[in-house]
Amino acid sequence: MAPAPHTAVKQELLVRYLDFWTPSALGSPRPATYLDSTVYGPPAAVRVFTEFADLLAGRQLWMLVAGAALPQASVDGLRVEAAPPDLAGAVGRGPVLAHLTAPVDAAVTAAVAAARAGELLLVSEPDGAGADRDVRQPLHDAGFDHVVAVELVDDAGRAELVRFATGSIKSLERFKDELWAVDQFAGVRYRDPTEPDAVPLDIANEPHPGPLRRALLVHLAGGQARTVNELREYALTRTLFRPADVNRALTPLLSRGALARDPERGRLTGTTVIRLAR
Repeated sequence: MAPAPHTAVKQELLVRYLDFWTPSALGSPRPATYLDSTVYGPPAAVRVFTEFADLLAGRQLWMLVAGAALPQASVDGLRVEAAPPDLAGAVGRGPVLAHLTAPVDAAVTAAVAAARAGELLLVSEPDGAGADRDVRQPLHDAGFDHVVAVELVDDAGRAELVRFATGSIKSLERFKDELWAVDQFAGVRYRDPTEPDAVPLDIANEPHPGPLRRALLVHLAGGQARTVNELREYALTRTLFRPADVNRALTPLLSRGALARDPERGRLTGTTVIRLAR
């Protein structure tokens, strides 16, 4: 039986990110740890790890499963075990990726954040956050430098919240790339949980830039000019969008005179300065 649309999106997003994380983690001199407390995650993770059997040889990857059946695995270097009750204590000293269902004890998130190359993919029901509370903040408070949050919304309005937290800009960029590259599962769209009036966006390699245009205008509303590179960093770290989406958002704003640029003509480069038009 095919998984429900929300689960299908979460599972594909996990698999896509594991394709990036696994070879990187196995390149560390320390054993890597993968924690999973979801139902759909462990079997999918074993399939990914099996594809990297050549890299696992001579290495050690601990896969700790909490609250679900242990998947079968027969790959040299991969150890699959039930997670201990003290998940925080199970966090290793090497690279860590924790794929967990909220709520999660604060000690666990803090332990993952403190680990070398610790990253967290947290799935949960949305909790009504909006303009008065940012669902990213608890993970920032736990010690993660970068957090992205997205709601998966179906046609009936049912939503599930996904948060990704990391200390690595490179990992954040890769997660954003994979977020927009998943298959367009019927009826599931993305919504920014920090914008209470946000309209869900279709999953696409080139998402509609309307919300990014509005976010950039708000960001520039203080009157301070920003380079295109600074706006790309803002899009990466504070919105659902990627740095590559910024030019598509800026072009119509410049064309209709909402923004001004310096130099006034030529190709938009990273050093082009953007400001609100006077």
